This record gives sequence, structure tokens and C-alpha cells, in this order.
Amino acid sequence: MKILVPIDFSDCALNALKYAIELGIATQSELILFHAYHPPMGSQDSYFIDKPMIDHEKKLIKSKMRQLSVDTPKLDQISHSYLIKLAFAVDGIKKTIKEYNIDLVVMGTHGAHNAGDEVFGTNTYGVIKQAACPVLAVPASFQKFQLNNMAFAVDFYPTENHPSLEFLKMLARTFKATVHLLHVNPHPVTITVEQGEEALAFDHMLQDIPHTFSYIEEFDVEKGIAHYVKNFHMDILVILPEKQIAFMSLFRKCITRQVALHTHIPLLTLPPVNTQDN
Repeated sequence: MKILVPIDFSDCALNALKYAIELGIATQSELILFHAYHPPMGSQDSYFIDKPMIDHEKKLIKSKMRQLSVDTPKLDQISHSYLIKLAFAVDGIKKTIKEYNIDLVVMGTHGAHNAGDEVFGTNTYGVIKQAACPVLAVPASFQKFQLNNMAFAVDFYPTENHPSLEFLKMLARTFKATVHLLHVNPHPVTITVEQGEEALAFDHMLQDIPHTFSYIEEFDVEKGIAHYVKNFHMDILVILPEKQIAFMSLFRKCITRQVALHTHIPLLTLPPVNTQDN
């Protein structure tokens, strides 16, 4: 497996790198440490690229990349490489995913420190929206790597054997984790026959993996998931962000609202079937 780790040398990114290293060692993966930089811009009336300045910047970035092995000694225990591109972050990541057949992107998230902060940075949000592979967002406050219990928020609407579920199943098998399928509904007793059939479909897809079903009666989907994740000590939250209007709304809240599910665990988003690669 190829894991892309965007690096901007912030503490948040370095924390995500440590998580990616642990994940990569366990899955015998290759890490690609990626940094995007863009040329300096002048005034509104001018836009210039100063080659000596760019060359100097690239040299500094290479030096910082090499320093990562010193700051993160465990990096040398896994196959890894460095990639530096002249590009804006989201565009560069998106193109690299396609060019290098990336299987997973692991990125850091800053968390909310005041009313003006967003829980997920703009770049992380952009990557999640556009990536053609799973994206794992690791909060800066999350320090312990562990994958024993995976909360999987589902709506029980037709899944059509979502291809990304294979990635979820691979993680569960690797770490011998239990997948906790969580359905939040204001009135669980109103679950339709079709939704019941979808639950059975999930049960079949996860037949070789330990899994549970939990039905939470809660009008606020975000609140219901947050309580479950906290009370049952989940290690990661998984969502299919394109499924069902309610979850699309939840997804937007995860990205832009300060509370972000009131949780500090990593968020794994599995890409839509129709994610565009262009």
C-alpha cells in the first residue's frame, strides 16, 4: 500500500506523520512524504517567478525533509521517499494521488482553538472532497495510535457494495479490529424494510470481520455519533461522505464547524464511487 503524507512542517503534520508511520509499519506500506510549494506573487499588477528564489526555497525544503528522519527516528523503519512539487497543496496532492496510485492520504488537522478556527484546515477539506482514495484526518491532539474499535457511521441506504469498503475491511483484518456500525435516527422504529435489507447487506459484507450494530435514537445525527464515539472509546470514525442527504450535511459540519463531532479521534472518509480524477 502507498500512503501519501502531506507535510508542511507544522506540529500538526508531524503528528499525522507519526500516525502514518505506525499504520505503515503494520500494513507493510510505503510512505511518500509530500510537500507542495508555490512561487512568490507580487502585487495585484504583477506575478513573477524568480528562479533563484525558487531554487533556494526548494533547497531549504529538501533540508527540512531530511531532518524529519532525525525528528522522527521511527521513519527509518519503513520504506519512504520524499516528493516536492511546485504546486498549490490541494492540486498537488490530487495529481500525486493519480500519478503515484496512492491508496491512502494521511493528513493532520489543527483542531479548534478559538471561535474563528475551523476544525479541519482548508487543505484537508479540499483533499477530502476531491481525493480518489480514502483520506485519514488525524487531529493534532490525538497522540496514541490504536485501531481496536472502528465506528462506522451508516445510513442504511443502498450501498451497492461500495468499493471503498474493501479498504475498511483490510484495516479491520490487519488490526483484528471490531467494526461498530452506527445508525443514528430520530425514530429507530421507523426504519424501513429497505433499510433493514441494507443492514443485512452490511452484515454479509463484513461476515468475516467482528462487527456490531447500534441504533441510536437521537434527532441530532452529529450529537448521536459524538456520544457513541466518546462513551464506547472508539479509535477511529469512518464515514461515506457522499451517502444520503443527512450524512452530506454531517460531512459539511465535520469540516467547517468548530465542534467537529465533539471528538478528537481520527476521521477516515471513504471516497465516492464517482470521484473524478481530473
